[in-house]
Amino acid sequence: MSFKTLLRAATVALMIVFVTFMLIPGARAASKFQILHNFTEGDDGGEPHAGLIFDSAGNLYGTTFYGGTYNQSCPNGDHRCGAVFKLTPNPDGSWTETVLFSPSNFYDFPNSLTFDSSGNLYGTLCCGALNGAVFTLIPNLDGTWTESDLYGFGGGEDGMFPSTALTIDTAGSLYGATYFGGNGGCDRNWGCGTVYKLTANGNGGWTENVLYRFSGGEDGGYPGNFPTNPTSGKLVFDAAGNLYGTTSVGGAHGYGVVFQLTPQPDGTWAETVLHSFTGGKDGTSPLTQLVSDNTGNLYGADSGGGANGCGVLFELKNVPGNGWKGVVLHSFKGQPACNPVGALAFSAAGDLYGVTLNSPDCSYYQHGCGTVFKFDSGTRSFRVLHVFTGDDGATPDGGLIVDGAGNLFGTTIFGGTGYSGTAFEIMP
Repeated sequence: MSFKTLLRAATVALMIVFVTFMLIPGARAASKFQILHNFTEGDDGGEPHAGLIFDSAGNLYGTTFYGGTYNQSCPNGDHRCGAVFKLTPNPDGSWTETVLFSPSNFYDFPNSLTFDSSGNLYGTLCCGALNGAVFTLIPNLDGTWTESDLYGFGGGEDGMFPSTALTIDTAGSLYGATYFGGNGGCDRNWGCGTVYKLTANGNGGWTENVLYRFSGGEDGGYPGNFPTNPTSGKLVFDAAGNLYGTTSVGGAHGYGVVFQLTPQPDGTWAETVLHSFTGGKDGTSPLTQLVSDNTGNLYGADSGGGANGCGVLFELKNVPGNGWKGVVLHSFKGQPACNPVGALAFSAAGDLYGVTLNSPDCSYYQHGCGTVFKFDSGTRSFRVLHVFTGDDGATPDGGLIVDGAGNLFGTTIFGGTGYSGTAFEIMP
């Protein structure tokens, strides 16, 4: 056999191996990755647990648990004050970080952010000397921002420790959930959590109305995500004004639920459990924000359970006349991705993107540094776009957002050159 024949045969063999690898479900695909900012846990903040949001000009906003303006003076000396930050793109492709606000109280770190139609930011503080609070940041003409607290939770019937990002309706009212509070019971009699509404009262203040108090039984308990580890959980509205969310415990099997809250003529809200997780193949303890498609179907992920104990990606289909039907889209296998968390994101093409906490072979973090994944809605196939190494970040807890060009943006809690997390962009 001639050398040319051998070379041709070897080339064909390599092509077969390459194509076969690319067709393997979950195979990793090459994507362009860029670090937008390496957090240092200094004045710029550190450990951004929540995800990012865009403004209309393409700037990014987020929060950190550590560092910030009061980094050195934060009580107890452990730097747990945090910051609200802005990332601005530069003509050369780099990004510049600016801190907009830093709480000054220990453990009052800010969670996920939401914009209103006027360009004001809203978020929650947890937990510190308070039981949690809702705040707003209003932009000034000189580029600074003015912070105001809108509501402080009492820790009883009204709720304790806000656990989701805020959802804003067309009238400007705010909706969210607390992890504790409500009717009592559950953990240490702190309550099983609430869903609340805040309405501007016309006198410069805001009035809270509790829409639902969880019992921890079949109706669920602990909505959203534990407030010292938020992963961009958020309540979702449908076109009829119903609210949807998840709890991490309770339900018929004790492993959490997907719930619907429906407004009643008398002003109350009625809860309906759409799905109770069994802890088996359908997953356990959902820790992602629900998202909906243009037909009203809901999508989310469970951090555990599934065929391999690493969680599942699921769909709840609204079948007219037959209620809601749960479908497992993907069961995570642990290689190369395990334990999905954070906010899922839909692209314009209808594909789902998300993150997992864990991945193999990462020396930075014993359970792995995490991944970014894609679920193709057309082929119903799953693949990993990026595996974090620690140098580029580790533990992407907050999930993803996607821009009009299909680029993905998110944060990691750990890793990076400052060892305190990164903000990143992936161009699939």
